[in-house]
Amino acid sequence: MIDSNRDFFVICHFDELTSTQDEFKRILGKNTPPEWSVISAGYQTRGRGRRYKKWFSKAGENALFTVYFQPGLDTEHAYFLYQLPAVALAKVLETHGLKNVSIKYPNDILVNGKKIAGILVENIIKNKKIHASLIGIGLNVNQTEFPGRLGAVSVLSETGKETEVNEWIIRIVSQMKKLYRYGAYAIFSKYVYYWHTPGEKAGVMFENNTFEGKIISIKDDLLTLHQEGRILSFPINKIIPALK
Repeated sequence: MIDSNRDFFVICHFDELTSTQDEFKRILGKNTPPEWSVISAGYQTRGRGRRYKKWFSKAGENALFTVYFQPGLDTEHAYFLYQLPAVALAKVLETHGLKNVSIKYPNDILVNGKKIAGILVENIIKNKKIHASLIGIGLNVNQTEFPGRLGAVSVLSETGKETEVNEWIIRIVSQMKKLYRYGAYAIFSKYVYYWHTPGEKAGVMFENNTFEGKIISIKDDLLTLHQEGRILSFPINKIIPALK
């Protein structure tokens, strides 16, 4: 296993794959790759998102990749594996000039309310622990036309600048490694502040109870929800998301 405090990782690029998730599964059937290994593809013939929704992407124009990770988490903490890449993506996009970046609960990344990236997490469970995780990421980089996908944007369409696809992969994985060292609660506090605009529906667990409502605000380390005529506020450091 590669020490997670070291800032290097292996990227293996393919011009075309069925999907980067599928390729990692094929490899895992024969070998155990180093942690933080990355497989990227210029084009995926069967790219998919959460709940097996198809992910359409023009060849060579976007960052399509999977990160192999060994978290060793209990299964009830699987939500962390969406938060880590989501926050990494949001921070990297902001750092490189994109405005109004938010996370649409639980795993879409938006810029000005339009989708720019998605995350797919598939876990390998052993003895009630997440032995390994495949974190698939699709980021629209240089594509400007999105047939059948209303409301999609890219780095190019938002900034007017064409950028190197591989550089985005390096930035995002480096940011994931950096954030991982902060720990789960620090990451979640950042994740909450990137949640989509007020009015978005969210679910949280607080003191072993689940609450769902529309977000009113996220400020002063409190998440405030409107739930069936009630106004509820929760300290951010004591809640976890209740994934649907």
